[in-house]
Amino acid sequence: MNDEISEKKARLLAKLTRELGPIVRKSLDDPEVVEVMLNNDGLLWEDNFVHGMREIGTMSAIDSESLIGTVATSMGQVANYEKPIVQGVLLTHSARFQGVLPPNAVGPVFAIRKRASKIFRFSEYVAQGIMTQAQCDALEAAIVAAKNILVIGGTGSGKTTLANAVLASMADLVPNTRVAIIEDTAELQCALRNKFFLTTSDYATTDALVASCLRLRPDRIIVGEVRDKAADSVLKAWNTGHSGGLATAHANNEWSALSRMTALAMEAPGITREVAQERIGEAVNIIVSIQRQHSGGRRVEAVLEVNGFEGGRFDLRSL
Repeated sequence: MNDEISEKKARLLAKLTRELGPIVRKSLDDPEVVEVMLNNDGLLWEDNFVHGMREIGTMSAIDSESLIGTVATSMGQVANYEKPIVQGVLLTHSARFQGVLPPNAVGPVFAIRKRASKIFRFSEYVAQGIMTQAQCDALEAAIVAAKNILVIGGTGSGKTTLANAVLASMADLVPNTRVAIIEDTAELQCALRNKFFLTTSDYATTDALVASCLRLRPDRIIVGEVRDKAADSVLKAWNTGHSGGLATAHANNEWSALSRMTALAMEAPGITREVAQERIGEAVNIIVSIQRQHSGGRRVEAVLEVNGFEGGRFDLRSL
């Protein structure tokens, strides 16, 4: 029976590999590529960490529909006219897959978000002009001093890639630290030896996992992305003996990040705006803003120190 299951899985993986096609496979195998996308017109695009967005080829509607159907099958789902949306993990590359078929799309579309195969170091950010040496020094000092770091940016700005770089520096600078890493989809990578990963599900939210991980004795709590009332739990955890944490949040600048974190924390029962802002002022020590440039590349726009919330405003200082 086990041999039969293994053979079936092997055939399915072979089919997936074949249907991805050489262009998509090559892009997915490139360590500098972050995401591969197909548009309705059949054009394939990749988002390269260094070079930005660029066109890489085409895929026919027949081939893309077949691929989306096979991906659905591999995840125990169905892709058809009644169920045109497919989301989950692409087995061949452990990458996040999102696909949409007609009638909800004019033609098939998909996006494959890779889990990073290459961890970029701060030194590479500096060498490529994405980060200044002063910003690098400030972040390394914050890591050693166990400051809580919030990485912010817009869609496709490189938040997760930068968070991985922060984790790589933790492994170099504070190697004896024990960390808890909480995510919706496994994207973060950590070279620290003393670590454990928790993943959300329909039965366990980020909020629940933050509460649970406190009993698992982490020194630092890492959250892939803060996007709901779990913000309040993260802030409280960072404020109560678990300093040196790291999280990402979707925002276009530091002020929108603070506003968003305030709104998310207020989703927790009984949390007023003032309480949320005071907790943010106490818990978030460093904000790192990385943004996509018009050229397609990325740049760390600011590294800011948060010195509390007083008199109705956050006290920010550029580092």
